[in-house]
Amino acid sequence: MQKNINRGFTLIEIIVTLVIFTILTTLTFSSYPQLNMAIGLSTSARDLQSEYKSTQISGASRGGGYSGDGIYLNILSPVTYTTFLDDINNEDDLGVFKGDKMYGITGVTVDPPDSIARARQIQNGVYLSDLCVKNTAGPKSCTGELSVTYNRPSTKAVITNYSLDASSKIQFFDRAYIELRRDAAANPLKCIIIYEFGQIELKEGSCNLY
Repeated sequence: MQKNINRGFTLIEIIVTLVIFTILTTLTFSSYPQLNMAIGLSTSARDLQSEYKSTQISGASRGGGYSGDGIYLNILSPVTYTTFLDDINNEDDLGVFKGDKMYGITGVTVDPPDSIARARQIQNGVYLSDLCVKNTAGPKSCTGELSVTYNRPSTKAVITNYSLDASSKIQFFDRAYIELRRDAAANPLKCIIIYEFGQIELKEGSCNLY
């Protein structure tokens, strides 16, 4: 007599399958918040990097009554940034004309900053966690403000954090560091490094690594 080789699953096989499925499902859903934060951080960091690259292109080719384009950041407004056109027309209290290659002179004069300034939102719950500048031979200086401007016809960056030198003149720097994070408890960070000669890099981790 021929044996019937068709049979169903045993109870033990079904239980083992359900246990494995439950474990895999639990692992997937437990890691989802971290994955979501990482994706949001990467997306927002790339968006801000692209904003700087677009500003570099438009600033180098800017015409009319403006000398260039720039982006201004302030750690007191960590989820926004300001894009602006560097106005060459009006003289401020220090005798400096707009077109000074920075966003107004915040903290030094009460004159209105450069015209056609627009506030932009950093998306996905990402915010600025640190802003630093550095010259090649010097240490980093981390303060609350950062202005990066690209003025025609050059693609070089003009970088300042509005600090004054010994002669009470605004200092300019070789590079800027913009650190972004999604959540205070999340380890992954992103660092955008802007070099005076025109390069704009997006790095993994804290800006303290670079």
